[in-house]
Amino acid sequence: MIPVVGWTGLLHLALVMDKMERYHPKERHYYLQFIGVVPEHQGSGTGTDLMKPILDICDREKCVAYLKNSKEANLQKINDLHISR
Repeated sequence: MIPVVGWTGLLHLALVMDKMERYHPKERHYYLQFIGVVPEHQGSGTGTDLMKPILDICDREKCVAYLKNSKEANLQKINDLHISR
């Protein structure tokens, strides 16, 4: 792995993983993984529709949903959610 990403890339990966772990919820949660919308349907509510069934379960079970997101602008499009950073 080191020859592919180099020492700098490996250090960056370790720092990112450490930061992600610090924000990972400790309580019971559902992990929303690999949610993506093709560009021509972005901004139309499709991503919210994809998450809704799991968010409904979270509401019923009184637990949180955990979603890692690389674009802050995406989070601002989601209505009615408590977002922790």
